[in-house]
Amino acid sequence: ITDASTSKSYGVLAYPGDYNEAVTLKDNVSLFAIGFRGSVKITQSSGTVLTTNTGSNSFVSNIHLAATGTAKIIDIPSGSTYQHNFFDCKLTYSSSTDHVDAITHASGFLNIVNCEGIYTNSGTTIGDNEHVFYSMIGSTAYYFFDRFDITMNIADGSDTAVGLEEFNTTLDNQATRSTLVINCTGGADAVGTRFKGSGSNKRVNRTNLFLYGNGGTGKTITTNGDG
Repeated sequence: ITDASTSKSYGVLAYPGDYNEAVTLKDNVSLFAIGFRGSVKITQSSGTVLTTNTGSNSFVSNIHLAATGTAKIIDIPSGSTYQHNFFDCKLTYSSSTDHVDAITHASGFLNIVNCEGIYTNSGTTIGDNEHVFYSMIGSTAYYFFDRFDITMNIADGSDTAVGLEEFNTTLDNQATRSTLVINCTGGADAVGTRFKGSGSNKRVNRTNLFLYGNGGTGKTITTNGDG
């Protein structure tokens, strides 16, 4: 595909199967699975499973994106002002590696609708390490989550599990009708949503964002910051 544009977009259909690939979506090119959610599984153990281009208006649907080792599931780099849409996808990370952000989002608009996220870390390295499913790392990034259900299984009792972490505190973002399930099997601290920094225009909508989980003995799910 060499002539995709805002007036001429393409859709790529993936047949069921397991693929060991690092995917970079071209601008205005979307990826769809033939079959039910999870029938197409794309896996990476390093780097990133799926990276979007900065000018992309793209859709990803019914795909299972699976990261292991040191890999990320999704990376949206800086410089984007466009829409990146994930519908009916399964997003999983499984490893013993400490401190990996499963999704990093630096710019543009990220819409995740009717998706399932599972983060499993079996590492027991001594020390306080953080495990973050979604991390907003840019000042021009916006997200909208609708029925995005995240489960985090963390074995190490000295670690911290974070569902959503937002560094940009001047934006209006939403996590609507979504569920965070924090299952810290080793007694790690559980943080549902965390907002870092300060900003005069900070306003984060968390309408119908439900927080459930088991933080182990003496541990509870908490929401940090304001908003």
